[in-house]
Amino acid sequence: MAEEAIESTEQWTHDTMIEGLWRTGEKEEVSILFERKDKSRYSGQAVKGSREWKDFFFKFTEDQVDAFTDAHRAQREARGPRPNQQKEIKKREDKQAAERKKAADELETLFRAKLEAFEIPEVRDSENRELRSRIRKSKSLTEISALIASLITLSIIRVTLKADDLLDETPEVKETSGTIEEVANEVPKDEN
Repeated sequence: MAEEAIESTEQWTHDTMIEGLWRTGEKEEVSILFERKDKSRYSGQAVKGSREWKDFFFKFTEDQVDAFTDAHRAQREARGPRPNQQKEIKKREDKQAAERKKAADELETLFRAKLEAFEIPEVRDSENRELRSRIRKSKSLTEISALIASLITLSIIRVTLKADDLLDETPEVKETSGTIEEVANEVPKDEN
């Protein structure tokens, strides 16, 4: 109870509040016009329940904010649209449309690059599921190129080793016994 008494007697010690306008139709936010001691002005916002909201409504009522908002709207309608407003809106819309088109084009290019990657015999016939999966998930052309190069390099190495009869393609079957911890901690033996 004592806190409420202290809070209601506090004075606004900052810049002077001139008026406030509703930011939303639900009257949950207000834009406040402040004036400094040097007569310069600036605006701020307050959300319902905030300290700024309480300070503002200590000085003004909701009916006054309604009146400020209506007067501001009437002034704006009387002035009419700004001379370049339609041009600015059109320019902004054109820029957004161009950005969306560029993003769509980049996505299309990336998709086509992935399709072309799988037309390369070394990629198409590769048994390396991890690299093939990474090509499918890649987010850039550089990543696709690097993965393709890796698969082609692996293919060349495989062909070279096979030609020199150095490639052992028999799957290594390792019999394990014991618990998971024992298998995980097993140290590989040197095959010298």
